[in-house]
Amino acid sequence: VFHGRDIFSPVGAHLAAGVPLEALGTAIDDPVRFSLNRPEPTPSGLRGEIIFIDDFGNLHTNILETDLAALPQTTVTLRGARIEGIVKTFGSRPIGSLIAHIGTEHDLCIAVVNGNAAVQLGGQVGDIVEIVT
Repeated sequence: VFHGRDIFSPVGAHLAAGVPLEALGTAIDDPVRFSLNRPEPTPSGLRGEIIFIDDFGNLHTNILETDLAALPQTTVTLRGARIEGIVKTFGSRPIGSLIAHIGTEHDLCIAVVNGNAAVQLGGQVGDIVEIVT
């Protein structure tokens, strides 16, 4: 969200105004590229992992919304916790509830309504997340 406002929009405006691309920054000859592990199918669903934790303590996974599309009702498990279903909004569960939702990057996220899932669960990057159908 903030990258769109703070970086992409101003760059687009400069380009639309005729500023040459070369004037917007230094060219990078050796960009660092990385690949994320993809979730793996299991007999009962999918297995993915936490790939980053945001400033609010939400646990973001490598499981995308498109990965979930073909699955029926789901249960998300992480560090012994079970989350039934994927909610559309934080407001659909009471304060303090552990939820699974689709984030702004179209990734499956684990969160606590008005709380911090990383602290509550002790979640860390690399933790296994399972989707059970």
